[in-house]
Amino acid sequence: LKPSLAVRLSPRAHKIISAAVLLVAAASIAWFTSHKYRDANRSRNMSVAALTTAGNVLTAAISPDGAYVAYATSENADRSALWMEQLSTSTRRAIIPAAEHRYYALTFSPDGGQVYYIADTKESPRRSVYRVSVLGGQAKRLFDDINAAVSLSPDGSKIALRRAIDVRRAMILSVADANGGEEKEIASIQYPELFYDPAWAPDGKMIACAAGNPSGVADMYVAGVRVGDWAMKTISARRWKW
Repeated sequence: LKPSLAVRLSPRAHKIISAAVLLVAAASIAWFTSHKYRDANRSRNMSVAALTTAGNVLTAAISPDGAYVAYATSENADRSALWMEQLSTSTRRAIIPAAEHRYYALTFSPDGGQVYYIADTKESPRRSVYRVSVLGGQAKRLFDDINAAVSLSPDGSKIALRRAIDVRRAMILSVADANGGEEKEIASIQYPELFYDPAWAPDGKMIACAAGNPSGVADMYVAGVRVGDWAMKTISARRWKW
């Protein structure tokens, strides 16, 4: 300010303003410190427990209610088993005993009653989608030539799939009836870009997945497909899940 326009403050006003600045600064430091220690305490209160110690887990998934973990283990070079473990009691049981299977991905149904898994077997060497009850029993083969994790709609009636179509040099996303019914293509992407594992939004309105050229992070983005009109758009430039 020019001297003629400068505002002259009395010594008392200077003291009041200085005290106010110091008070704001102290409050800011206190807020930052309290949140810092609160986050640190949260980290200290977390615990990690090993479910297995054999080092042979192929893939795993946690149930929607957080009470169970399904995981596949490689028993030897040719045989694998699918297990269900209750976290509160650390008890486990095989829902599919060791067989000539190779598991690649697991997904719980929204109600937690079934596990969808990607595997190749002696009877079907192509990677396929299977469904089995968490209580065990006979598994049902639903879709062939699917080599990535699937995602279920919130009501469990539909399933989102990722499929490679080499003759078109494309990767597609499709939606089908969760019981193995009719499949419909909803989006596609041309090589060398790829789609990754799909994730259905909790409100059922969108399916999202990472997409792009895997040669570098800068070439990756998130693609979203609106359920119903199946219009695809880029959401952001990073990987994430709902």
